[in-house]
Amino acid sequence: MLRFLASFLSFILLITYFKEYTVEFGKLIGLSGFWALYIPSTISALSILRLLDRENWGVLDALALGWLGIFALTSMTGNIEQVAYEVVKSAVGFAIGTILGAIAATSAARRG
Repeated sequence: MLRFLASFLSFILLITYFKEYTVEFGKLIGLSGFWALYIPSTISALSILRLLDRENWGVLDALALGWLGIFALTSMTGNIEQVAYEVVKSAVGFAIGTILGAIAATSAARRG
């Protein structure tokens, strides 16, 4: 119940207090008018709802965190190209780190 309340409160905050940032982000991704406010707000609220489900973590949580990160970075910088560059750079860095960690774990298991 509390996660639904937190999600609803985030939605209300995004369409009232943070309305300018939300509309600016919506316009940057190609939305206009009503849709520029409500689509990013709804997706962000659903992302928060997903993240607060502590029992079932997985790929959807990674997507929710990605959405919230992109939303926050774009709202701060106002430059979608720079944010896309940073997201790709971070994803490649995490992928390389995961591959190196898996190689280290398998080689340690062989020696072990």
